[in-house]
Amino acid sequence: MKPIVPPAIRRLFKPDKGYIMFECDLKRADAQVVAKESNDTQLIEDFRNNVDIYTENASWSYKLPPEKITTHQYHMHKAGVHATNYGAKARTIAHTIEVTETSAQDFLFNWWFKKHPGILEWHKEVNKRVMKTGTIHNVYGFRKVYTGRRGEVLPQALAWIASSTVSVTTNKAMLRVYNELPSVHILLQIHDSFIGQVLAQDEDRRLREVMSKTVVEIPYEREPLIIPFSMKISSESWGDVKPWHG
Repeated sequence: MKPIVPPAIRRLFKPDKGYIMFECDLKRADAQVVAKESNDTQLIEDFRNNVDIYTENASWSYKLPPEKITTHQYHMHKAGVHATNYGAKARTIAHTIEVTETSAQDFLFNWWFKKHPGILEWHKEVNKRVMKTGTIHNVYGFRKVYTGRRGEVLPQALAWIASSTVSVTTNKAMLRVYNELPSVHILLQIHDSFIGQVLAQDEDRRLREVMSKTVVEIPYEREPLIIPFSMKISSESWGDVKPWHG
């Protein structure tokens, strides 16, 4: 007897009849916020030059040319970079990118933090704030207060700063579409993306209008950050969306 395979959950979300579903997604948003928060010049420059940091890191770890990196290895290192940026230790990184703990330690201190020393300094600065005041803020002015033990909350604090900044940025774009384009139906928000639908008969014009409303300036003092949204669409379901190039 063959096992029952459940449906891909995103295919359960379908546009109304006569509508096209779209997803607007921020590209590499959390990592770009970390680059700005840490003021790490090399990582900021990498993003400006559209460097594929996840493939680059996997290539270094597995001693393989970039073209030999598999999709699985790419996604492991994407998760590994986020875990590293949010204060994970070598044991966690080893499990995440499927290497030995010694190799993970090598990745952390002989590669990532050596190349991006600003991130390690950011960790130290956030830890000082947490230990001294128990309070952290994101660039939009929102704050989080820790009332219990502070000695073990650094990973949570680092992740909150980046993820809350990304979520607020997504909400700002989504609310602008909602308030300024009443013919566009907003359906769902998913941290760094949002879902909506437009009438199929007016697809191209409406989708271009949506994209024009998604430019959000993240207000860093030295230089504001704008992370562009990309768009995918489908007439079938959220699980079937494909890139739209408008």
